[in-house]
Order: sequence, then C-alpha cells, then structure tokens
Amino acid sequence: MFISEHKKDRINRISDFFTEPEGTDRKLSDKETEEMDVYYDNGEYDKYLSLGCKKFQDTGSVDDAFYIAKALKELYQFSSAIKWYEKVVEMEGESWDTYCNMVYLYEQIEQHEKAIRTAKCLLEYPQSRPANVKEELYGIIADNEHYLGNDEEAVKWFDKILDTTTNEELAEHTRRIKKSWS
Repeated sequence: MFISEHKKDRINRISDFFTEPEGTDRKLSDKETEEMDVYYDNGEYDKYLSLGCKKFQDTGSVDDAFYIAKALKELYQFSSAIKWYEKVVEMEGESWDTYCNMVYLYEQIEQHEKAIRTAKCLLEYPQSRPANVKEELYGIIADNEHYLGNDEEAVKWFDKILDTTTNEELAEHTRRIKKSWS
C-alpha cells in the first residue's frame, strides 16, 4: 500500500544517471562536490545519490562506492545497497564495516543463508572485538537459522550467547526465546 501510494517518489536518479548518453561529462564541478558533501552530511541521501554516482564514475573510488551503499541503506533501498557493498568487497577485499552492513541488509531482504555466512565470516575476522559484538553475531545467526526452519541449529547459537554473556538481561531474553524454539 505505502509503496504504491509513493511510487512517484521512488529513487530513479541512479538509473537515470547510468542511461545518460556516452560522452556526457561525468566529472563533478566544485559546486557539485560541495553540494554532494552537504547533502550527505544533512542526510539528504536522495539528492546525494546522483552526485555520488557521478563522482564514482569519475574516480572509481572504493570510498565513493561505500558512501553510495550507505546512502541507499539509509533510504531503505536494501537490494541496491547490497550490490554496492558487494562492489566494495570486490574492490578492497574483506572489510569489517562493509560486512557488518551486509549482514543487516541480507537479513532485511531475507537472504538468510548469506546473512549466516557473512556473520560467521565476521566471527573469524582477525581484529579483536568486544564480547557483545560476538553475542550479537551469535544472535543474528540464531535468528536466521530460525527463519530457515533450523531451530536446532538456532538453539546451538543461543547456547553460545549463554556461555559468553555477562549481561543478565540478554541471558534472560535468550533463555526465553530458546525455550520457545526448543
């Protein structure tokens, strides 16, 4: 209902940009660069995107791709954001921040296997992280296993939370959910 009522407001700037005829000047002017930064900083992501894409076409920068992905995520364009985050991984390899965003987006667009794989990859990431990050990743894996109908596997991940957490509120919440899934 909401989508059909707001169809005219949907973001078409990216597709419009990529269908511009060859030879179109894609380099940002100083004014456009300034506007682009202001749009992003002010959370005007719909206005940012066309300029961000234009800049990416000019620079091919991994940072530009990352900011486009973040802007799309903020605009709830999850499927498009995933494609840009995948491009970032393709360009720079593994990245903690990129993978964290991808786990969330995969879960939102119900690509549960990919969410699980990406969360497990983050658990193996070489940089040390606080325990609560691991607990959150365990919970994400458990949720996605549940969505796939694998409640036994989900319960195993809840056990990992219970083995590591010092947060009694989280432990109680985990026990409640675990009981309902067992």
